[in-house]
Parts: sequence; C-alpha cells; structure tokens
Amino acid sequence: MAEQAPKPGDKQRYILGLILAVAALMPAVVWLALLAAERDRLGGGWGSPAEMAATLLVVLLVVALGVAAFKLSRVLEYIDPEQIDFPALSESFSDSGGRLAAYLERPPPRPFEAACLAPIWNGLFPPAARVAIALMLPLMLIMLALLSYMVLGAAEADRIIDQGSVNTTLTTVMSVEEKRDRNNGRYFETRYRFKAVAGTTDLQSTSFADHTELRPGDLATVEYMARDPSLNRLVGMRTTPIDPSVILLPVWAITLVFLPSFGVYVWWRRRFARVLLTEGVLVDAAIESLRRGGRGAVFCKVEYRLRGLVECKRLAVPADPSLYATLHNRRQRHQTIKVLAHPERFGSVYLIEPILAAAR
Repeated sequence: MAEQAPKPGDKQRYILGLILAVAALMPAVVWLALLAAERDRLGGGWGSPAEMAATLLVVLLVVALGVAAFKLSRVLEYIDPEQIDFPALSESFSDSGGRLAAYLERPPPRPFEAACLAPIWNGLFPPAARVAIALMLPLMLIMLALLSYMVLGAAEADRIIDQGSVNTTLTTVMSVEEKRDRNNGRYFETRYRFKAVAGTTDLQSTSFADHTELRPGDLATVEYMARDPSLNRLVGMRTTPIDPSVILLPVWAITLVFLPSFGVYVWWRRRFARVLLTEGVLVDAAIESLRRGGRGAVFCKVEYRLRGLVECKRLAVPADPSLYATLHNRRQRHQTIKVLAHPERFGSVYLIEPILAAAR
C-alpha cells in the first residue's frame, strides 16, 4: 500500500506530541528515582506496586516519544515528486524578497551585507541551536562553579592545615575501613585518637587516603593546628573522602578545552559563510556520494567545473532534515544542484538552491 501524504498541521501535531511526552517523562523519571532511592535506603527488594507502575509509565512515555519522533521525521523528509523539488525550509533560511538571489548575481568580490549572510549562517548554525547553547553554556558554568565551591569547601580543612602552623604527635589507629564512593572508587577511612595537650581528653578524628598500610593498633603521626586541634589529619592523608583534584582537574580541563574549541569552530564556520557570500560563485554540481547522519545531518560530496577545472568537495547542507530526500531524488535522476563555491579557498561548498528556490 502506498504511503499517504502527510496532512497540513501534521508537523505541528507531532512536535506538540514530543513536547508533551518529554514534559510527562520528567516527573515519571523523578518519581522512579525517588522510589529507587527509598528502596536502597530501606534495603527492600524491587517489585512494589508503586515501582512497577512508575516503570511502566516511563516505558510507555519513552515508546510514545519514539513514535512521535519517528512520525515527525517521516513528515519532515516527505517529498511529493509532483510538487516543488525542494521543500519549503524554515523561515530562518528564507531569502525574503529575493534579496540574496539578486546579491549573488553581482560579480565577486561583493560588498558584505549582513542581511544576505543571515540565511546562509542560519543554515550552518540554526537559531534554535544558538538559543539552546546560549542557555546551556551559562547553566554549565554555574554548575561547574557550584561543584567547585562544594569540592573546595570540603577541602577547606586541608588548605588551612597546609598553610597554617601545625604540631605533630603520635596517635593510635582505632580502625581502618575500605569504602566505595558513588562512582565505585575505592578509598580508606582511618579512625584514630590522640592528645593535643597533655592532661586533656583524647580527640577522636578521621582521615582518608586512596591507599594505606596502617592497621588497627598501629602508631601513626597526626598533624593538627596549634590553635585548633580539631583541624587535624594523619600525615600523608586528607580530611575528605575524595581527593578534590580527582574531580576538579578533569572537569576544568575538559571545560577549558571545550569552550575555546567551540568558539574557534563557530568563528571558522561564520568566516566560511562570509567568504563564500562575498567571493563565491553559483555553479551547478553533480552529487557524487550521499549518506544520512544523525539528527538530520547530511553528508555529501559534489563534483563541479569552475574556471576550467573539475573540483570534488564536501557539500555543506543547511540543517534541515527534509533536504536528504530531495538530494537523494536528484542523485537518482542524475540531476545537478546549485551550489555556492569559492574559486580558490575552502574545502567545502554550500547548498544554496533551497534558499534561492524559496524566493521564487
């Protein structure tokens, strides 16, 4: 049976379904997590009616989410061969009033016009992605700052001991226990007691280390603040279960690598779009290879002739999943596509035809 064409409004209906499924999934997941935490705390087994109901609800919502996403992808990729070759793209890609088409008719190099760059740049870096990143980056930095504050706060006693005036004395080890953190990392908790000042009561305390040779009853050296003996630790150990550097160094190393790399990537892509706009020329290209990636990405190579030379380059495709089906149809029919190419620079060309088609 032939597949029926999607009806008007199908796209909006499936998008609304996705939003509602996600909105309903979050409370269900939180509910399930709370039930699991309560089960672990009480030491009970799995299988209470509430847990089974929460699990079933999560599964049903995930299935609904998958069905709505699949239906939406079919609507976005659907192309009726009887209608326009390139489907209508998002409004952010459109060449309103044919301004870009008229601009590209001028011989290069052209004076830069930001309004003409907008549809090309929106295709390379969609506005929705920019909004999501603009919201995520500050949240990520806030979370990292809070994590750093918590870790550094937990290690404050170690910092004070490192920088202050300390006394040392011998202590008796009371117990040594091997423990695991939430990430299944191993550490040792050593309990001990000592006298900071002769004639005073024994102080009991705990130190932590990743490795230790101490056993209950052994003598060890404890260092403590002269002005506040409650700040103390065994020599070579720390006052917190987890070494702060184990958390902070990888987190900030990744952050300091990711943020500059992302900034360089965005700058390079915008420069690519601007140079093609001002110096590129419109050419007809044949599709040599085509494959679909995740999240609507399209990977394509095209071949074209420019200034007497035959070039084969990667094609930069606007971020719209409906374009894959069009490109596939063009390749099957051995039809060319119109691209924006630079005569000498860059290893990619830009698929310009959908933007120009929208202005016709």
